[in-house]
Amino acid sequence: MRIARVLAVGFIAYFVFIIFKTVQRSHDMGWSGWTAILALIPLVGLVWIFNPGTDGANKYGAPPPPNSTGVKVLALLLPALAIIGI
Repeated sequence: MRIARVLAVGFIAYFVFIIFKTVQRSHDMGWSGWTAILALIPLVGLVWIFNPGTDGANKYGAPPPPNSTGVKVLALLLPALAIIGI
């Protein structure tokens, strides 16, 4: 029973994180955060993956800074960790 509670709390935390990131990505494209609801429709969520953000600043703020070297290294290590885990 305790494991189920820990998993439930982890799932809720993950779900809230995904909502925040989807709204942030919507703002990056110059859209309202409410358009993130459309990501729940199958295949429509791919728009958030393949649509580039606006060039320069928009009404939601400045563009995010470029990825640092540490972020790029961690992104390259993630598939290796998944393979090792399998």
